[in-house]
Amino acid sequence: MKHGTLQVEMLTTGPFAVNTYLVGCTRTRDAAVIDPGGQSDTLLDMAHANDLKITKLLLTHGHIDHIAGLKEMQKATEAPIYLHEQDTTIYTTAPMQGLFFGLRVSQPPKANRSVTEGEEISIGEEVALVVHTPGHSAGSVCYYFQSAGVLFSGDLLFEGAIGRTDLPGGSNRAMSASLKRIVDLCPDETVVYPGHMGSTTISRERRNNPYLTGSWW
Repeated sequence: MKHGTLQVEMLTTGPFAVNTYLVGCTRTRDAAVIDPGGQSDTLLDMAHANDLKITKLLLTHGHIDHIAGLKEMQKATEAPIYLHEQDTTIYTTAPMQGLFFGLRVSQPPKANRSVTEGEEISIGEEVALVVHTPGHSAGSVCYYFQSAGVLFSGDLLFEGAIGRTDLPGGSNRAMSASLKRIVDLCPDETVVYPGHMGSTTISRERRNNPYLTGSWW
C-alpha cells in the first residue's frame, strides 16, 4: 500500500498473529521494519523485491510477539533497534515471557536507541513522530507519519478493540488517556496500522470502537 511516497507492506507472523510492517520511502528507498515478529527471510525478500534498504528496526513495545524475529533481522541488516526505555525490562526478559506462554524465545539483542516522546525519526524523506502511549505496557509508543496520514498503533488501538491492560506495566487509566490523546492528535482520515487484526481509520474507530465511543469505560 502506498500513501504518497510512504510504502507500507504488512506480514502477519508468529503464533500471536502479530502484524510486522516494512515501511519505506519510495524516493530514497530507505526503509524500516516495525515490530519484527518473525519470518525474517520473507521480510528481507520483500525488501529486496521492492528495492528497499532496511536501516532501522522500530519497536512499538517489548512484548515477545513483536520481537520474536528481531535477532535474525538485526543480524541480517545490522540496523539499530529503537525502543522506549520504560519497556527495557519487558524486552530484556523475553525468554521468561516465552516460558509463560510455553514458547522458547532467544535473548534479544541490545536495543541501542531509546525513543522519546516527540522525537522525529527519519526514514528517507518520510518522518515518524514518536508518541508515547502507555497502557498496554509502560513504554508503548505509536509511530505517526503525519504527512502520509498513517499511524502505526502497536497494541494501543485495534479495529473495534484495544490492547489488553492486564500484563505487567499495563494500566486501564493510562490506556484511556493514551487513546484520547491519539484520537485528538490524528485527523479522521488517518489510516491506522495496528499490531494485530486489520487496518482501520481514526474515523471508523471514533464511530464504532466501544472504547472510544464511551460505551465501555
